[in-house]
Amino acid sequence: MINKKAILLAIISAIFSFQLISQSKVGFFKAVSDSSDTATIDLTQDLYFQKLLLLSSVTVNDFREIMFDLTKISEYPDIDYVFYPEIQENGTGWKCIFHAFDTKSKQEYTATTEYDSYYMILMDAKKEITSFFDDLKNNIQEINTINKVVERQNLTPFPNISIESLSGTWSGEEFIDKIVILRGGRGFVIFENGASMNISITIEDGHLIATQISKSNASYFPEISRAKALELAPNANPIKWNLDIKNSTELEGTKYTLTENNNIPDYSHISVKWTKQ
Repeated sequence: MINKKAILLAIISAIFSFQLISQSKVGFFKAVSDSSDTATIDLTQDLYFQKLLLLSSVTVNDFREIMFDLTKISEYPDIDYVFYPEIQENGTGWKCIFHAFDTKSKQEYTATTEYDSYYMILMDAKKEITSFFDDLKNNIQEINTINKVVERQNLTPFPNISIESLSGTWSGEEFIDKIVILRGGRGFVIFENGASMNISITIEDGHLIATQISKSNASYFPEISRAKALELAPNANPIKWNLDIKNSTELEGTKYTLTENNNIPDYSHISVKWTKQ
């Protein structure tokens, strides 16, 4: 005699086992942001975490107290994807960037959405999380939807190097005491004369691009005479670095700035090398 109850339990068990097998294991890490509104950032992070927990396609490990360091990705062999949100104020609105790293291939997937108001983040949180992980699961490389820009990003020829892994304090350049690279694409330069300059950071085709975003200051141009620096600084072009990423601790390339040749100031590219402290 067929035991219908036993058969039913076996079917349910098989379905449950299949769901567990097909689920991706995701580690949810601390949100990245330059915003001073830490309460809002924490609230948004927790909102995304709660929405991720609702997805049947993933199991979630809570690492919200840990800032993810890409150089330590091998420390998480039991998860398929590292995930964290980047939440930045964007003028009067907000920019939210989802980051996911495949722990096997070391490939990064990102999705960027801009919002006119914080209310729209609250409204769209579930939709955006669901869409991102559906696309991730299906290995879609480029995703385009209305009012949303999504890109699959191979950051550099070294797949384990990103702005996050390069973040920290650097030195090695003449006239500069230290350079600090922050997560989120920002940083600052401290000159030996005491001046401080804010910079933006991007990675393009294996190069780190650092660009002055502070208002020009004569102290930013120690390569030329003080008198000429005072004269030219108000209308000077932003200083810019284009550095080849040798590895996670060495950057080498050129700096575009004002220099002097035979007492005549002009723009030129000078060779520089940064070393991580």
